[in-house]
Amino acid sequence: MVQKAKVTPKFELSQNWPNPCQNSTVIPFSLDAPCRVRLSVENSHKVTVAVVLDKELDAGSYLESFHSEKLDRGEYTYKLEAGGRVLTRQMSIH
Repeated sequence: MVQKAKVTPKFELSQNWPNPCQNSTVIPFSLDAPCRVRLSVENSHKVTVAVVLDKELDAGSYLESFHSEKLDRGEYTYKLEAGGRVLTRQMSIH
C-alpha cells in the first residue's frame, strides 16, 4: 500500500532566476511556519534599496517577482527575514 507523505516545507531562500537579471527576476523561498515575512534588496553598502514583500504568510513555498529596472547595474543582496531568522543570497543586475 502506497501512502502519501506529508511534506513540511523548510525555511529556505533559493537563487533568483534569471540571474543576472535585467528588468525583473523571480525569488523563490519557503517557510516552515506561518510568520511575518520581509523580503528586501540591499546594495553593496548594505543599504536597503527595495522592499519586495512585507506581510504575514502561511507556511509553504512562494515565488515572488521583483522588478529591478529602477536599480543600477551591479551586485545586490536579497534578504529573507522571517520568524527571527535571516537568509541572504546574491544577485546581479545587468
